[in-house]
This record gives sequence, C-alpha cells and structure tokens, in this order.
Amino acid sequence: MKHIPFLCLLLLTGFTACKKTINPPALSNSKILEYNVPVSDGNIAGVIDETDQTITVYIPFYYELNVIDPKVKLSAGASLKETVEPIDILNDKITYTVTGADKTSTTYKLVIQIQQVSPMRLVEPSTATEIAKYGLNTSMNFIGNFYTTDPNKLKVSLISKSTHKETDLEKGNNLSVNPIDDVYSLSGLIIPTGLDTGLYTIKIKKSGISTQSKYPIRLNYPQINIVVITAGTFKQGETFTIKPANSVFVNFTSFSVNIKGQQIEFPIVSYSRTEAIIKVPETLSPGNYGSVGFIARFTGFNDFKQAMPLTVNPK
Repeated sequence: MKHIPFLCLLLLTGFTACKKTINPPALSNSKILEYNVPVSDGNIAGVIDETDQTITVYIPFYYELNVIDPKVKLSAGASLKETVEPIDILNDKITYTVTGADKTSTTYKLVIQIQQVSPMRLVEPSTATEIAKYGLNTSMNFIGNFYTTDPNKLKVSLISKSTHKETDLEKGNNLSVNPIDDVYSLSGLIIPTGLDTGLYTIKIKKSGISTQSKYPIRLNYPQINIVVITAGTFKQGETFTIKPANSVFVNFTSFSVNIKGQQIEFPIVSYSRTEAIIKVPETLSPGNYGSVGFIARFTGFNDFKQAMPLTVNPK
C-alpha cells in the first residue's frame, strides 16, 4: 500500500499538466447598435435581430408617414457603406453594410411594417349578382377604412381579369378624401383612356397594406361627349382640335356643320381616343357664320350634336 500516495501524486500532476484555458471567440464589432426613426412625439426604435441580420421598424398607421429619416448608431470604430438617407416606407430593397474596426462585415436588411387597427376594407361597387359598370375617362369614387385624409397616400389600380395587367387610376383635379363616421370617401380618380373594355378588379394600397375587391367591375365605352378646345376663327383648309369629355373617341365616322341650312362635311384628318383633328373645307366661303350646329357621328353610339362659333377667313 506504500505505492498509493505516489500514484495519487502522479494522477494529480497529470491532471494539472493537461489543464488549458479556452477563450470564447471574439465578438464582431461590425454592428448596428441602434436604429431610431424620429416621429412627431418621439422616436420609434427599430428591432435589430442579429440572428437573421434584419432591422424591423413598426410604424403605427396614424403617423401617416410617406418616408422615414432614420438615425443609426454603430459599434465603436465601425463605418457604414451606405449613406443614411430618407427612405420611402414602401421601399423593401434597403440594406446596410457595416464594416467593423476588426475588419469584419455585417449586412442588415431593413423591414418596414405599417401597423393598422384592422385590415383595409373596401365597400365594393359590385355584388355577387350585379356588376357595376364604368366608362373609360370617367371618375370613380371609393369608400373604405383608409385611415387618412391625404389622397396621395392611397394608390388605386385596376387589374384586368383577362390579362392580369395592373393599371393605376389617374388623379383628377378634384382628388380628395373625406371622413364619414368611421369610414373614408375617396373621390376624383379617373379611369385611363387607354384601357381595354372588360372585367377588372379594384386594388387599393396604402403604406404596404392593401385590399382587393372580391367582385369585378366592367369597363365600357360611354356615350361620347365633345369639347371644342380651339377658337372658332379659322382659315380655309385650316385644322382644329376637339376632345372628348368624360368619354373616349371610338368609331368616329364623320363631323359635319350646318351652314345656312346645308350640312357641310368637315373632314376628319385623324383621331385617337383622346382627340380628333378636324379640317375646315378649303372650298368653304369666307365669312362670319355666327353660332353653327355640328353633328359628330360614331358607329354604335348616338350622334353628338352641339353648336360652335365659326368664322372662316381666306387662306
């Protein structure tokens, strides 16, 4: 048994000799420490996730922000590849690349989420049994829980059922949003003249939140109305322009003017959906004809009849 102390001493010496200190790996200092968005009553702090390298900013809808102007704080000695600039809240392509003093690099993706009280809803113009009809170049109004009085924050588009192409509605002169109790009325948007007739669904988008109609609407060619947009004094053979009002030109076949009881054809030089070029006959006698009636004919539509001033001067 006299060898036992020696054996214990040997084992203890062996364990002591094998002992080694293992240090944890050094932490990267290529980090974004803070990401803040100033708002009217303070700051919104972005949530920085180092696991998937994202910065998520949750913006309540009532701030009605179009852009954010963030403030970024980096690790000591770190630098940012990009310039920190104001960002459109619908922009989902923003990244930030940080280079640390230790030469490590980290890229963060920015995620902006708009927090709304409830899902966006649209009062649909169509139902399961009746399809609402609208004419090209006419206005559309919408009702829904848009939570804004700024019409520029709302993007409204029509999606073709046949081609799936999405087209934005145009902004008219009377574009506005008016609150009605707990919903909002959006008015003053115009259906583009270049769309095809047929079935379309409605899509409304605001700050990354959107809704789409369940039932389609039908676009058609409305009864044609005309506005004479140039002066009523012309030379023989000169042309003038007319434009449609709340309609489009289709199947335009003739334009004639009643002069002293006789219907005189004024040739249609050219026309598109949005305007027509009309020519004064070169053989029409010069003179001040006063207010004369004209008739515009379109195949498939009622004739459009109105009066215009007409004075013809020599060439």
